[in-house]
This record gives sequence, structure tokens and C-alpha cells, in this order.
Amino acid sequence: MTCCDSCRGSGNAGSYGFTVVALDAPGHGGRPRSAQLAASLAVLPAAMAGGAPAAAVARLNAEIAAKAVPERRSALGALQADGHAPGSVGFVGFSLGAAIGVPLIAYEPLIAAAVLGLVGQHGLVDDAARIAVPVQLDGMEVPGCGPGPRSQVDVGCRPGA
Repeated sequence: MTCCDSCRGSGNAGSYGFTVVALDAPGHGGRPRSAQLAASLAVLPAAMAGGAPAAAVARLNAEIAAKAVPERRSALGALQADGHAPGSVGFVGFSLGAAIGVPLIAYEPLIAAAVLGLVGQHGLVDDAARIAVPVQLDGMEVPGCGPGPRSQVDVGCRPGA
């Protein structure tokens, strides 16, 4: 694995001395879709038409995260071994990236802070409860867990607990 040299250009995080890596999720971008992932995707239209897509989306996200989290942990190890990530790192993820990020942040000690957005809570509560680093929730609100969108709140918050 090599660091993305184009990420070091002006006007982005690389120009401020950050190493930036963008990884496609399994079955996304140029990555092939497994038969299992294709089958999981095939049930989404019916779930959406039935008005209850949250459980189907959560299952799909969990399936993808189960493959993506070990890949990202391996990538972080490779970056450290190559000297590109000598200290703690941050994570940014939106939608599926956030669904991958919650379990990754919960179990990866190198991640010191994160920004997550546009992800539902369904299926993520247990992993979210393990997160012990600052997380900025962008564009979403967790009822009972903070002042609202774009505020730093405890992503593991359990209202009434």
C-alpha cells in the first residue's frame, strides 16, 4: 500500500501535513461485488417499498463493515509501518462510511477523533457505546444526547440510561 500522493496537493488536508487515504468499501467503486453482497442489495427495493428499510440497510451495512473494518485496520498498520501515520489518526465517514466508522472507531486504538454523518443508529448502538474518543456528528441529531446537529456529542450516548 502506498500513500495517495495526490492527497498532498494544495487546498486539502494533505497540504496541512495530514496523510489522507480514501478506501472504497467492499463492492463499491471499482471493487467487485460478491454474490452475497449482490443478494443483500437485491432485497433493498422491497424493504424500501414496504416502508421499513432501516433493518435491511443495517444488515447490509453490517455485512459490508465486517469486511471493511479489518481492511481499514490493516491499512492503518501499513501506513504506520511506512511512516505515514506516526501518531494517532482521525476518521471521517458519511452514510456507509459512517456505518463502517462506528465499529472501526470502537475497536481501533489509533483513531483519536472522528467526524461521522448521515447514518442511522439502527444496528450500531453496541459498537457506539464502546467509542471513547471525541466524535463530531455532522448533519444529524441523536435525541437526548446533545444540543443537535453539527455539535460534538457522545455518539455512544444512551438517553435515559
